Amino acid sequence: MSGCVGQIDNKLIGSWKSNREKSVAECFKVVPSRHNLEPDKQQRFAEIFGNITQTYTENEVTIESKGEIFTVSYKVVERGKNYLVVEYLPEISPEEKIQYTLRFEDNFNSYWVNEGTDFPENYTKIQKRLTN
Repeated sequence: MSGCVGQIDNKLIGSWKSNREKSVAECFKVVPSRHNLEPDKQQRFAEIFGNITQTYTENEVTIESKGEIFTVSYKVVERGKNYLVVEYLPEISPEEKIQYTLRFEDNFNSYWVNEGTDFPENYTKIQKRLTN
């Protein structure tokens, strides 16, 4: 583990949009049998992605998806040269912490989550940090 854990990481601050095209391509790559799905099922599968926008501030993330918006606290629990491990802390049940590894690419303008699973998802930065 490197860096100071639990502190702000400016790579993450800003807004990120789920990238349907990259996510679907990677999902079909990791599970090639998805190419055998009927076209309408491939389309429905693709519609899983591209719907979420996440906006990170210093200690909260606001998630918008299909008209629903909610905000949760988060903290960075591990960091490396090109990745962060982020722990999300739902206020309703903080004991149900969720951790994801975010692996950055494209000069920190996109990141992957759920790598190594059947549903990797890519997020692309859509807004730079606003200054006061």
